[in-house]
Formats: sequence, C-alpha cells, structure tokens
Amino acid sequence: MQKSLLLLVCLLGINLLQGCFNKTFAQSDTTTQIKNYKPFRFTALPFLSFTPESSLQIGGIGTFVIQTKDTLNRSKYYRPINISPILIYTLNNQMIFITEADVWFGKGWNSYTYFRFFLYPDFFYGLGSDTRAEDVERYGNDFVRATGRLVKSIDADNKLFAGLSYDLQYDNIFGLKQGGLLQQLNPLGVKGGFLDGVGATVRYDSRNNTLYPTKGFQISVDALRFGTVGNYNFNNLLIDIRQYISIGSYKNVFAYQVFGNFTYNDEIPFYKLPRLGGVNLMRGIIENRFRDRQSAFLQAEYRRVIGRFGLAAFTGVGVVAPSIDQFSSDNFKYIGGLGFRFSVFRDERLNIRLDYGMGTGGQSGIYLAFREAF
Repeated sequence: MQKSLLLLVCLLGINLLQGCFNKTFAQSDTTTQIKNYKPFRFTALPFLSFTPESSLQIGGIGTFVIQTKDTLNRSKYYRPINISPILIYTLNNQMIFITEADVWFGKGWNSYTYFRFFLYPDFFYGLGSDTRAEDVERYGNDFVRATGRLVKSIDADNKLFAGLSYDLQYDNIFGLKQGGLLQQLNPLGVKGGFLDGVGATVRYDSRNNTLYPTKGFQISVDALRFGTVGNYNFNNLLIDIRQYISIGSYKNVFAYQVFGNFTYNDEIPFYKLPRLGGVNLMRGIIENRFRDRQSAFLQAEYRRVIGRFGLAAFTGVGVVAPSIDQFSSDNFKYIGGLGFRFSVFRDERLNIRLDYGMGTGGQSGIYLAFREAF
C-alpha cells in the first residue's frame, strides 16, 4: 500500500464514523488498567490510493476491539481481542484481502492469525545483496497465505507462552517475461506450489498494551519445518525481539526491533527466501528488493503522541546473505524516515500510520497502514 495519496479521505471517514461512539473517558497513561471501557467497538474507513503498478486502488479498512472479563480484570497487561480486515480492489482487476486477528482467551490462551489473499503482481530483482534495480521483472503471483500461532501461558504471571506456530501458503506463478531474469536464473519456485510449515514457538510478552505498547518486551522464537505434505522441504528459524520504553510519560516512546529470519536446507522457493523491504520490514526499501537465505535487521523508532495525532521518526539497518558467516557491514542496507499518526478511537491509541521512508541506493516509499510497524 505504497504511495497512498489521499490520507485525508481516510481521516474524513474516521471522523464521520466517530460520531457513532460516545466518548467514555480521556485517554490516560496506558500502563494502568483501562476502566469503564466498552466491551465491543468497531470502526471502518474508506481507502483510496494510487500506485504505478495497480492504478487506482479502492477499498476499506476496519477494526474490531473486544474486551472480555479476563481483559478487564488484568492490572498489568491490557490484551483485548483485535480483528482488523482490509479489502482493496484496483482498476487493473487486482485484489488484496488481509485479516489480522489477535484473540486473547481466558486462562492464558492466545491465538494470532495473519491471513492474506492476493491477486496482485510481484517483482523479482534477483537474489543476494548486490541486485540492481534496473533488472527488475514483473510477474504474476496469485497467492493465499495464513500464518499464526496458538500459545498458552506457562507461568503464573502470564508473561511466558509456549505452543504451536504455522505458516501455510499456496502460490500460482505466471506471466514470466520471455528471456527475463526469472527464466535466466531459474530459481527454485518458478512453478509455484504449496508450502506447509508447522513448528514450535516460545514467547515472552510483558508489553503493557498489545495495541499500542509503551513499556515492556516482546520476544519470540519460532522454529518451523516445511515439507510434511508441501512441495518444498526446508527449516525456518525466526527470532523477533522488541522493547518499548516510555520517556517521561506514555506520550513519548522509544521502540526498537531486532529480527532474524534464517533458513536451512536447499529446497527453498525464491519467493519464500528471507527479505528486506516493505510496509513493516525496513520501510524505505522496496518490498522484496533484497532476498537471500538469511536476513537480519535492526530498526528503531521514536513515537510522540499529540492528542489523537502522533509523529514518528525511524531508522534501521539490515543485511541479507547466503549464510550467517557472510553477513558483512559492506552489504548493510540503511533506512530512515518520518511518519504521521492518527488514532481511530478517541479513547484508545489504535493508529493509522502514514510513513515516508528512504533507503540505500536512492530508494523511497510512502506507506499507509493500520497499527505500528512493530
């Protein structure tokens, strides 16, 4: 959702919809328990943007926030149920449907699902850290993907979780350019196929608020095995470390993320290789611009709340390589940028963000999305 030009349309839709809700209280420090909160709330807004790849995009973004008795009784952590669907259609007959669902049950159970269905073009720049932008090839990739986890707390304080993680994906690849980069390199995966990843996950979560954390850690380790019934056999290790630090009050937050995506064995389709770039992973670098068997990045962000609005400044550094021992500062990719925030609820900080990022080699992008990048 890059190069979104009409954020004002979205904000107008939000303000109109906000008239359906009564203000219950002024938002205070989110480190304390939120009281007198509605058990169910919903908002929706129109989405209108333009990209060179898709022409005009028309769609809508919605979000549900649901409180259970278990949520209301907590004093340390605010963990409501949050479900956010997004539907986008373009004048080139392309479609994107995304749903993110973070569901907290009683007795420490948590289910997270991120579902994506794309009828949309993709881009291939080659493999490695030295690919050239002018070599880009556009091709068709209709795919459906569901990733997520089901975990349960294993400590009395409800901070340590363990359970199962999964990553299921089907790709239908078509429209390869005759004599193009994909045909020349012929990487594994040019015929698409089915991927099935299942494994174990361990998480430590002391964030005070899952919607907009201002204090605490989130640390997760996912180890997945692909190939039980799918077309490709490999192992995948994901390490994600995040910390949120209030500076003076919840209105000023410093956050950082350290992320590693490591693959093992040889049967890895090119479109599943770890990457840099996109709306969450190193904003400012074109999505899928750099791909290889291993990737890692560090990104940091300063967030400032001003009523229902907010500002952000972010930076980051990342690298891809065939193996971890080939990570080198010579191949580091850098990003930096600024962002604008608007809270969709008057009494809850659940943001729409508009970010402008710049990356290594003169790359840049504008990103419109729900919630923070991390």
